[in-house]
Parts: sequence; structure tokens; C-alpha cells
Amino acid sequence: MGGGPAPPPLTNAEDMALSLNAGRPMAEGIPGGTSSEPVTPEDSSAFIKYLDGNICLLEPPVPTEPQAVEDNGDEETVSAATDRPTESVEEQQEEGPPTSGAQMNTV
Repeated sequence: MGGGPAPPPLTNAEDMALSLNAGRPMAEGIPGGTSSEPVTPEDSSAFIKYLDGNICLLEPPVPTEPQAVEDNGDEETVSAATDRPTESVEEQQEEGPPTSGAQMNTV
């Protein structure tokens, strides 16, 4: 019914290795761990980073809410507001590298 020929039978070593795992808990994959799909807010795997043999937990971004700002003209301007305090370049350099995966290319 399609799909090509059946795979070859397992070798004795493969069969023995599988029998050792019988009855053991199965590890589930990390959602989004092998996906190229954009990260959803419910997907926390994007905040786990493996670097130099260490697992690092990254802080999720602070959600922002668009706010309408009245302008002198007829158009409405939308801006993002956040409660997160701003830091100067000197403060960031003292703390070391940022813990977020995003990098700024322009100022």
C-alpha cells in the first residue's frame, strides 16, 4: 500500500537494547524544540537555551499593550508601553551579557 519496502529486521543488539527500555517512562519532546514555527505565548521552550554545556533559563519578554496616543493631527498614533525600567548602556555592561536571545542591530 505504498511507502516503500519494509525495514530490515532488528539485529540482536538492537533487539536487546529495546528490551532494556521496556516498561521505562517515555521522555516527551519539548514543544517547539524542533519546529521552525514562530513561538507562541504558551510555548515556554523558547526560553530554554543550551550554551557551553549548560542549560540556561531565559526571562520571557515583558508583554506590552498598544496604547492610543492623541496627536495634534487627524491620525491616531499607537505606541507600545511597558512597566519595565530602562537601563543605560553602562548598567548593561556592568551586568554582563543580556539573558534574552534577541540582539539589537540598530539604535
